[in-house]
Amino acid sequence: MTALLALLALYPPAGPLPLADQDRVVQGTKPLAGDEVKVGQTVTLGDPKRDAVNVTVRSVGYSIDAFRHGARVYATRGDSKWVVVRYTLQNPLPKDLQVNWSTLAWTLVDAEDTNFETPNEAFVESSGAPLTQDLKPGQKIDVVRYFLVGAKSQIAKLIVRPASGKVARVPLSTAITALPEAFAEPGQGHVALETVPAEFGRAYPAGSYTVTVDSVAYSGPKYGRDRTANPGESVLTVQMKVATNADPDRTSQPVSGVRLEVIDEDGQRVRDTGTPWGGRDDRPFSGSLPSDRTPVGLRYQIVVPNSTRPGALAVWDDLVSPPRRYLFSLAGVTPPGSTTPDTEFLSMTVSPQPTAMRPGQSQVFKATLTPLGGYAGTVEVSAVRIFVGRILGEERQPVELDEVLVTQIGGLFGRKFGSRPTLLAGRHRVAITDPATGSATEGTVRLNLTGPVELTFVVDLTQLSGGQLLGASQSFGLMAIDPSTGQRRVALVRLVP
Repeated sequence: MTALLALLALYPPAGPLPLADQDRVVQGTKPLAGDEVKVGQTVTLGDPKRDAVNVTVRSVGYSIDAFRHGARVYATRGDSKWVVVRYTLQNPLPKDLQVNWSTLAWTLVDAEDTNFETPNEAFVESSGAPLTQDLKPGQKIDVVRYFLVGAKSQIAKLIVRPASGKVARVPLSTAITALPEAFAEPGQGHVALETVPAEFGRAYPAGSYTVTVDSVAYSGPKYGRDRTANPGESVLTVQMKVATNADPDRTSQPVSGVRLEVIDEDGQRVRDTGTPWGGRDDRPFSGSLPSDRTPVGLRYQIVVPNSTRPGALAVWDDLVSPPRRYLFSLAGVTPPGSTTPDTEFLSMTVSPQPTAMRPGQSQVFKATLTPLGGYAGTVEVSAVRIFVGRILGEERQPVELDEVLVTQIGGLFGRKFGSRPTLLAGRHRVAITDPATGSATEGTVRLNLTGPVELTFVVDLTQLSGGQLLGASQSFGLMAIDPSTGQRRVALVRLVP
């Protein structure tokens, strides 16, 4: 033991570092000196004798809208969104102070520590003119800036840096305004959808345009000025309004970028004829939109086979890549001569609903079929899935339009429609119990209806992984068809997150 203590005495514990070592600092590792400032709080930045300026960040928010300032139009792509910063500058000096876009440097930082620098532009909020002005002592001016960031970027803070002196850091994790619910992933107000479930009669920003789809209906075999659809084909007519978001200094804006596409229940896609027509007449539209953003009524026509069962209408700006697409549900739109799902030959209800389902779950539903108006006959009942939204995977990415948008339930989610696979993996299964035999089948059940009939079906997602099913844009249930007349009735379960 004495020998061990003697050895330890040769290696005493390390004491405090010499003063020179304590003061040694690796260059570039310290953040810029500055203060934390809340949204709505005023701070003075810059040289107090030469170029000091009072800054108040009034609001910061996400947006996918199109903005016009002077000759510049700000429009987003499908993979991006805006962060709009509105702030006030005030001159605290006893002399005039010139302010412009370079008075302060602005940087956004996201949750992954990615920096987004503002473009060399700032605008007077009231007039939209570029910021370049002399402020009198005490005078204020409201300003707006736009940052283009990724569709998924979650902004954590804003750094405002003067030419000299301390910077201001504005924490934004809980202070930034989320996207409107219609344009964001459910529960993630910072994630902008690339494919947006849309409503009829509502205006949407689509790149260079603002589009409003008013109605979609079959209009007979004639289209254009003097053309007629072939036997076995019908014409879908889309009534809509289109306005330009383009450069206001231009005398007109071509309408050629607006594209439409019908997706049927089998995932097949049919595009419009490429020629827009006047809203109610038989003359082709001139091809230009007024630069004052006045909406113009247009009529687009899509020739589809009579066998098509429309599932959704997609609208986008084809001049933007990648575009943000808007999907309008066409449930209930059927060709002339066929019976719509609302034909009163049969009442069918499904319960429970609304309901929430995710991969790994299984649930039993009950359906009740009741003949109406003295109807009696044989109907074929099968499972159906209407899917006019998106599938979300582990990375919560919206599905592209090339993927499955409308499909019958019971298939493989790994199947491809176009160039990209879906983000969910595995099989999902729907089994209907035949009330006559008590056996379950993933196929069709034939029922002889002379009175009310109840049956059950199971939705099994236990072999499905990689994402979640969301409501609003999706539903599933049963379809009953009388094979002798083509009459059909659909009853759907509404999904909720």
